[in-house]
Amino acid sequence: TFDLDIDRERILLDGEWLSGAFDRVHLFPDSARIIDFKTDRTPNPAAYGAQLATYRKALARLTGLPPAAIACELVFTATAEHVLLPAAADPRAEE
Repeated sequence: TFDLDIDRERILLDGEWLSGAFDRVHLFPDSARIIDFKTDRTPNPAAYGAQLATYRKALARLTGLPPAAIACELVFTATAEHVLLPAAADPRAEE
């Protein structure tokens, strides 16, 4: 495995230009994991579903991996909790 650090990326996704940077991405031969750090004092993973679905779709476009092979993990720094959101749990993963 290896880590990939990206300063900024621009991608055309669904007819809209997106610009940003992933907090952290772990790439594997047939899959990937996006790790997103949050500072919320009260973790609410459901609040980030749309954001993570967009990240998953963008990473799929950048890497050629199917969206279903990309898991997302939220790390809540204030509470030291993490929540793994596998692609299979997100109905938008196949879009």
